[in-house]
Amino acid sequence: MSLKLIFVLVFAIGAYADLESGLFEFPFRFHAKNISVEGDDSLIQIDTILNLFEDKLFTEAPGFEVQSCNGACQNSAIKCSAGYKSGLCPGPANIKCCPMSTPSCSGSCQDTSLSCGTGYQSGKCPGPSSVKCCPSSGGGGGGGGGGSGSTSTQRQGLYTAAMALYNNRANEHYTQGTQRWSGITGRVRPPSAPTYSDCSAAVTWCYWTVFGNGPDFINGQNWAAGYTGTMSGRGQSVGCSSMQTGDLAFYGNPISHVAISIGGGKVVSHGSDPVGLYPYNYRSDLNKCRTYL
Repeated sequence: MSLKLIFVLVFAIGAYADLESGLFEFPFRFHAKNISVEGDDSLIQIDTILNLFEDKLFTEAPGFEVQSCNGACQNSAIKCSAGYKSGLCPGPANIKCCPMSTPSCSGSCQDTSLSCGTGYQSGKCPGPSSVKCCPSSGGGGGGGGGGSGSTSTQRQGLYTAAMALYNNRANEHYTQGTQRWSGITGRVRPPSAPTYSDCSAAVTWCYWTVFGNGPDFINGQNWAAGYTGTMSGRGQSVGCSSMQTGDLAFYGNPISHVAISIGGGKVVSHGSDPVGLYPYNYRSDLNKCRTYL
């Protein structure tokens, strides 16, 4: 081998080493702790970094972790009887954790404007200060399905999802096209909310965030379809003035609209833009109310 060829090879190897060092210098200093990933927080995809170095980057870059909130992740403008905790929720800085001060409420977390035969207990429910624990009276519970501790947790999850719809109303759009199911197909979860939905898809999404790992008992469509007609024939009838969080109010004759109760005689509705928060009888064509828990 000639001396000239050896010199060229040495120069090429040195140049490649300098290039590799320069390319990796920035990724090793990259910190991802301020990145939030909607839907799946177990993996960060950084498409702007060269795919050539993806494996080494994810092996050596700092980890990303979302801590859990034992309560409700919600807009801190809403009152929280237990006091907000920061750093436990993904999303904007104003989304904070309203924790449960005790492990559970052995009954239903509901607005205190509703009657509670056993007497309300404070400090056991996340959410506004007006949401308190109505303990079960030994197994009967109110509303539509037995007031067990698990039912209380489910209703609180439905409250969190319904309020996520309302809190994100500036970024949501009403549609009756296929995009109305994007909240479920995109695996969007509170405190985020679907960008597109209509009244029935919004309600179905709320239930999916709590019950999506099980059967679709709201529509019977495997969480992939449904409308007011598939909902209104399921569940059990309940007095509209006695609705608890998560119960549904139906409007129209024939039925053409549905809204979800958040307790206190209020419902969240996506019948048009923006999503609204109304008294349950805000429409004169209130038809009936149903409970599914």
